Amino acid sequence: MTVRCIALLDAFGEPCTGSQNAWLTLGREYYVLEIECKASEMFMRVLADDGITPILQSARAFTMVDATIPKLWDIRADAADPLVLTLGPRAWTNAFWGRFFESDDESRAVFERVSYEMRST
Repeated sequence: MTVRCIALLDAFGEPCTGSQNAWLTLGREYYVLEIECKASEMFMRVLADDGITPILQSARAFTMVDATIPKLWDIRADAADPLVLTLGPRAWTNAFWGRFFESDDESRAVFERVSYEMRST
């Protein structure tokens, strides 16, 4: 699944000025790693412009380029919040992102392997 950035939004979903921020560039295409749907909004996880950081950004910042759902994706409800649904690799569950951003080596290796597999299939 691929999207194109059509708006730069801050952490509160408000528009930013300019054609680039710390994470995204207007007009650039991004591979979608995961989608998180909350009661009020949908978010897409993409790899930021630094090529290293997977960020969660409001879906309002993107337009769809290729809607093909990766074969590794499934859908799951959040046990702690049943109003949250996630579409993405099963390997990225159970507090995966918390461990990833705490620089857990195993989580980072899983991220690299799974994101490579998604883009290769």
